[in-house]
Amino acid sequence: MATPGVNIRVLRAEIAAQAKGKIAPRAERAIQKEFDKLKRDFIREFNNDPVTQEIEAGPEANTTFVEGGYGNLYSLLGFDQGDDPIDPLRDYLNQNIILDTESRVRLKGNKIIIDKRVEIPSVATMEDVAESETSFWGGSWLRLLHRGIPYVNRLLLQLKNRIVSTRR
Repeated sequence: MATPGVNIRVLRAEIAAQAKGKIAPRAERAIQKEFDKLKRDFIREFNNDPVTQEIEAGPEANTTFVEGGYGNLYSLLGFDQGDDPIDPLRDYLNQNIILDTESRVRLKGNKIIIDKRVEIPSVATMEDVAESETSFWGGSWLRLLHRGIPYVNRLLLQLKNRIVSTRR
């Protein structure tokens, strides 16, 4: 039963306002620290991904993705020696995975909740960033990897047959 003369809504609003002024700054530092750690972990996973590593290794990379071991992703995607398709994507991810500076403090039961928004690029946006990098397939090399390269099995079989026929 509510205490006479005490407006619970006003009391909750006052508690939230005080929390925003005193608790929120410390909580936001902790949130920022955790966000930075998660972002570093994500970028580390991106850097250690076998696809990233093979493309970064360039045209001389040994493949684990191309059937039969002939060629590699870098060459298959049509990049020329010296092209660096991964760096612009990595830079884009570093600059566009963002913890919003705005926050909302609210009470939920007896807990103080601090809401923060994290902005993460969509796959479609990252595909568009990768489109600016050269690929003889036309369009985005990332889109090709994400959705599958058309006729790639037939192309690889033709390549394998040419290599086998030149060895005879």
